[in-house]
Amino acid sequence: MQKDTYTFLNSYFEHNPMHHLDAGDILVHPSNHSPNLHFLVSGTIKQYSIGSNGEELVITVYKPGSFFPLMTALGDIPNRYYFSAPEESEVRIISVDEVKELLQKEPTIMFDLIGRLLRGMHGIISRLESIALGDAHARVGTMIAITAKRFGKKNDTGSLEISLTHQEIAAATGLNRETVTRVLRHFKEMGYIDAEHGHLYVRDISILESLVAGE
Repeated sequence: MQKDTYTFLNSYFEHNPMHHLDAGDILVHPSNHSPNLHFLVSGTIKQYSIGSNGEELVITVYKPGSFFPLMTALGDIPNRYYFSAPEESEVRIISVDEVKELLQKEPTIMFDLIGRLLRGMHGIISRLESIALGDAHARVGTMIAITAKRFGKKNDTGSLEISLTHQEIAAATGLNRETVTRVLRHFKEMGYIDAEHGHLYVRDISILESLVAGE
């Protein structure tokens, strides 16, 4: 989302109540049937499900400027997911009708939202492809590449810095933590990434993306 679009939306919804979340707080449960939407002002929100074995599977992570849960609010699809804050975050609670009115009045905002949804779908499809067709290296590489594109900050060496733990990668790829650790060690030995104090530094996204195709 462009900065001016985020600024506009944040100002447009400022009359709505703000909800402050601490790291680990769950905002929406699978049983939640609230008619409202949430607008993420700061921090991040993780959407995930929990399997019968108690393992967590991350669907996606939202960044500021996002609306959620859109499928429930606009698609009339029952919510099956948890939405929680991995870090301190702030969200505004807004009505679906207010969002629909905004999209009708501001087509540029609507197109921006559609673009974000399509990019999100592309990321999920890429992950599904890596799970269906790729090995552990492809799954982990795809996850890191997607995260770096969305949240990476370029440092002085040109690498993209992201905050991503071994457990978070495991939850997003369906792999166990030990396998993720082994793959990351291999990536570091190959020079694809660097790792230090809970941060990953991605040197070349294209190499990680090519793993799913077996290149």
